[in-house]
Amino acid sequence: MDKLWLIIKREYLTRVKRRSFIIATLLTPLAFAVFFVVVGLIFQYESDDSKRIAIIDEGNVLQRSIKDEKNLYFKFVDVELDLLRENFGEFDYDGILVLPKVKDLLSKNYTVYYYSDNQPTLDIESLIRERVREGLKDYKIGALQLDPRQLEALDTRVELDPEPIDEAGENASQLTGAIAAGIGGVMGVIMYIVVFIYGMMVMRSVMEEKSNRIVEVMISSVKPFQLMLGKIIGVGAVGLTQVAIWAILIPVIVFLSTLVFGFDSQTHMEMAQNSAAADFNPEDTEAMIALALEEFRGLNWWMIIPLFVFYFLGGYFLYSSLFAAVGSAMGDDLGEG
Repeated sequence: MDKLWLIIKREYLTRVKRRSFIIATLLTPLAFAVFFVVVGLIFQYESDDSKRIAIIDEGNVLQRSIKDEKNLYFKFVDVELDLLRENFGEFDYDGILVLPKVKDLLSKNYTVYYYSDNQPTLDIESLIRERVREGLKDYKIGALQLDPRQLEALDTRVELDPEPIDEAGENASQLTGAIAAGIGGVMGVIMYIVVFIYGMMVMRSVMEEKSNRIVEVMISSVKPFQLMLGKIIGVGAVGLTQVAIWAILIPVIVFLSTLVFGFDSQTHMEMAQNSAAADFNPEDTEAMIALALEEFRGLNWWMIIPLFVFYFLGGYFLYSSLFAAVGSAMGDDLGEG
């Protein structure tokens, strides 16, 4: 048992003290923080840059009525397109939106034209398409003399409410299945990556000791099973240590970065709401987020975490053993079998 512990200790300390382990362990959380900060700065930069768009409505599709968005303002103009394009620099506009006449009220396709010196961002394109879609819908309803209430009644939202057989799951939410599937997918990806990386590390360790002839000396003092088990446990402990450090540092660094750089998640919610349907209710989004967080906290983590560790260790021991077998079968020049 003492020999097994010495092997585990050697494998663990040798890798933990390496510069590559320290750099990877520290840079991975920092990469997450940099990602969130960059995304936040990009959204903040776009939100601070206001745009003024001139609208030439040739067919009176929008009926000179369109809703302005945050830092995105529309104005209907009665100027010819050619004149506006020739003297674009003199006007205080960032873009020109041209809405042609609707030739076929029953057509599902309608193309508008946007003129600007700069390519519009994805969020501006989405907002323009959404606002034109809303106005075009109202225009067709009026031109075809349809009843808006009857049309809204046709668009029926069907919801599936899972009900439990027994009273034990009476408080189960509709989001429970989606949240559970998401958590399972994330944990599965983490297990796959860590098992693969540290399984390869076990294989390289076996190959290095074969090439250095260290294994011949070690076999004379310990059993082959103890040597393999010590390597697997030692490298596995390195993986668990790295994952535990990431689990602690990533939330802390991301939270601190949001405070320092003023990353506002409400901006993203507003942008998502702007690109949604016209009857989208922001209060429903807030209620859904609150419900999702409540369901997330209400999950049985006392069962999820032990099962994650159990399946992680089971998969790691299985595949690291296979990697160790492959490493032991490799020749000194990596070309022999």
